[in-house]
Amino acid sequence: MSSKYYKKIKIILYLPLVLLFIANLFYFSLPVEAAETCTWYPNADCTGLGTSAYVDKCKDVTKPSTCTTFGYCSCCCNTTTPSTGGVNADMPKLKMPELQISIPGLTFTKSEAIKCTEQGGKKTCNIPWIGEYIAAIYKYAIGIVGILAAVVLMIGGVMWIIAGGSATMIGEAKAWIGASLTGLVIALCSYVILYQVNPALVGFNGLNIQIVDQTPIPADLKAFSEKCKPTDNGECAVSKMTIFGDKAQQASAICMAESSGVANAKNASTKCNGGDYYAVWGLFQFNLSANYLIDADGTRLNCPDAFGNKAWVNSSPNCSITNIDLYNKCVAAASNPTIITSNAKRLAGSGWGPWEANSKWCNF
Repeated sequence: MSSKYYKKIKIILYLPLVLLFIANLFYFSLPVEAAETCTWYPNADCTGLGTSAYVDKCKDVTKPSTCTTFGYCSCCCNTTTPSTGGVNADMPKLKMPELQISIPGLTFTKSEAIKCTEQGGKKTCNIPWIGEYIAAIYKYAIGIVGILAAVVLMIGGVMWIIAGGSATMIGEAKAWIGASLTGLVIALCSYVILYQVNPALVGFNGLNIQIVDQTPIPADLKAFSEKCKPTDNGECAVSKMTIFGDKAQQASAICMAESSGVANAKNASTKCNGGDYYAVWGLFQFNLSANYLIDADGTRLNCPDAFGNKAWVNSSPNCSITNIDLYNKCVAAASNPTIITSNAKRLAGSGWGPWEANSKWCNF
């Protein structure tokens, strides 16, 4: 074979290496250059202050008056790495993403370097992670394209080598080589192409997310919300609410919200006139002044009669006892877990509307 033929083979074999090198230039990110901060220090030789510098580096920095009053000054520079800002003390602490499939070369900005600002009472954080993720995929794809282009180029080179002078084989080999080079050029120039279509396609900016201030939960609301949960213990246990069928869990929660499981619980705010009498009693906080009860033997206790048929309600929080014997019977029945649970089932019907705890806290 002629030397010209061997030279052609060497060019074909070396070209993939050159293409891989170009692809790597796009794949690896360039290091961040350090920045210098220079200033005048009176009576100092820059020891412990950084590195000494030429005077012209401080030409734009105002020289302190002490430099001429007490002695000489030195222009000292400190080398620092640029920072993207920091999270203020009152800003939230952000958790970095954890990828299930890592991308080579991807390094997320540290959480403590996320820049958060506050303007006009609105707190905003610029989250760069999604932009960094997209940029890493782009760089990784460029590397893959470079490798594939090199493989296709080598295939075309091998076809050219073994063509044996066949014009058809050489033409096909040239087509392979041309296709690989065209694909690589398009990939390497994709940034310019996308920028011409729409600059926003390559502007991997962070997301500005406004922080919503947490509204503290009132103490009474928090206490009720903690209570409004089903329990497996005590008189409000789910196992004792089977009469409610598939709503046993809800019944247990309502019971806990209303009385905390205390069978003879009374509502102190419903105290009636003339003595230690109350309108609301029991696990489910029955309003005896407005509802009748069915006793254990099936007897109907018309409890409102004990209050002179004047019900205690929020809009008119007054009541008086007119029949003390009937009142005591109603209180005894309301304080009996079995009786009051049965009456709660009757009063509930198909919903929990009669119970204030549900409309305020439980929302079943």
